[in-house]
Amino acid sequence: MVAIIITIPLAITGQTIVQESNNLRNASHAVSVWLGEASLMHINELSIEDEEVRVQLIGPQPGPPSSLTLSQTIIVEIGRPLTTQIAWIEEHREITR
Repeated sequence: MVAIIITIPLAITGQTIVQESNNLRNASHAVSVWLGEASLMHINELSIEDEEVRVQLIGPQPGPPSSLTLSQTIIVEIGRPLTTQIAWIEEHREITR
């Protein structure tokens, strides 16, 4: 009986962790596709909290594309309505020789 009492919460917690991991992987994939293969931007941070996906990008001008298509793609990938918040940090590189 004690084993059942311990096993059920552990199974639920494990399932939640797997789902959160899948959601992050799917959101990361959606961001990568949205940016495109030729993009010089990269994901610095990505999180899903409550009903919001937060993406922080680093990269040069001209900045990221319109976020509307990303929001729609993430909703499809994750399977529930979420708000998408995108932050962009402009990266400047200087190369000297």
